Amino acid sequence: MRIRKQLRLSKFNYSLRGSYFVTICVDNMQCCLSKIDDGELILNTFGRIAQSQWQWIDQQYPYVSVENFIVMPCHVHAIVDVILKKRYGKILSLSQLIGAYKTLSTAKIRKAGLFEFSWHRSFFDHIIRGVEDYQNIVDYINTDPANWSSDRYFGQSV
Repeated sequence: MRIRKQLRLSKFNYSLRGSYFVTICVDNMQCCLSKIDDGELILNTFGRIAQSQWQWIDQQYPYVSVENFIVMPCHVHAIVDVILKKRYGKILSLSQLIGAYKTLSTAKIRKAGLFEFSWHRSFFDHIIRGVEDYQNIVDYINTDPANWSSDRYFGQSV
């Protein structure tokens, strides 16, 4: 039996106020969400669904803000800002928010015709520590399409 590496920071409460950089990969790194042509990101139907689900998360949970995200061919990046206020009841953890994103986007992508679609089992996160760290990640998200040709998954597609 293979023991999975713990990806989350142990004993950290991921429902606390903060900013989190999240990367979610398509299972088997299948390039099925978009293509990048000369540094320009072009979403397909499935990528538009993945994009709209970030917007849904932002609207569905008033204590969450997802303003910086990108849908790459085989993965998505997002900055998830959790903004706590006393008036909200149960606050979902980061894992629960990502679970909601993955569940709904998978169902919609399959319904749109990519019947075997699935996300990789987990996700990667980075707890953003300060304004400079935040800005570096925003810059990374904004320049990711321009750097796609040097990505090891460049050239793969459905």
